[in-house]
Amino acid sequence: RIHTADSCRQITENNRRIINDDRLVPHIKACAEPSPISPYGKHIYAYRILEQTIRQTVERD
Repeated sequence: RIHTADSCRQITENNRRIINDDRLVPHIKACAEPSPISPYGKHIYAYRILEQTIRQTVERD
C-alpha cells in the first residue's frame, strides 16, 4: 500500500492503470482492507500521554 486509506479495489485499479496492458490480467490471492485510523488529538487520552512523554523526553536538553 502506498497510502493506508487505499482499498483493495483502489490498489487493483491503480495497478491496472499503471501496467496498461490488457494482455495481463491481475488476480488477487488475498487482500486485507486497511485498518481504521486511530483517533488523535488533544481530546484523546492516549494521544495526550504520548505527546507529554515526547515533550518531556525532548525538552531535557
